[in-house]
Amino acid sequence: MVTGLSNGIFTVTVSDNIGCSKTHTVVVNTNPNPIANAGTDKKIKTGEQIQLQALGGINYNWHPSAGLDCWSCSNPIANPGNTTTYYVIVSDDNGCTSMDSVIVELESICTDLFIPNVFSPNNDGQNDVFKIYGSCVKEAVLTIYDQWGEKIFDASGDSPNWDGTYKGREFSSDVFMYKAKIILVTGDEISKTGNISLVK
Repeated sequence: MVTGLSNGIFTVTVSDNIGCSKTHTVVVNTNPNPIANAGTDKKIKTGEQIQLQALGGINYNWHPSAGLDCWSCSNPIANPGNTTTYYVIVSDDNGCTSMDSVIVELESICTDLFIPNVFSPNNDGQNDVFKIYGSCVKEAVLTIYDQWGEKIFDASGDSPNWDGTYKGREFSSDVFMYKAKIILVTGDEISKTGNISLVK
């Protein structure tokens, strides 16, 4: 049994103990391995799906199978929960195999979440309220406490904001603490705490 032969003519000579010999040749033709192609890397947003397409063989095996609707076809639909590298092993009708990979990158749609640490409620139309900024905030609960831990503001909704007053009274420059519970459109829940400076 031999392996790793290239194309060519191979000769074997058999000799006995009285000096007689016989030579025989055989022509070896090797089958090339298939060339696997898993396609170019992909980018999708959270919740989206995309169809992969592999070429180069007659049988296909995808790994890992998580997030795929089919692991043994050439064109599965991918819906991964996070960025995933998928490997595909292709084989031809001679049983020869080859492998390639494709990355499905999950782009976050919630990278712009921002909670400032200062605001100036002076009615100049700029930064007059303290609020949570972000295009993917579905709902938020915002609570403000003074230095002594007394709750002075509490609101919820898709964009709760504080104007720097308590029971109609305006505060002068001071530091407060906030707690925020944020639910994103992706279903993720984030809790934040920090200090906010009111500046006049």
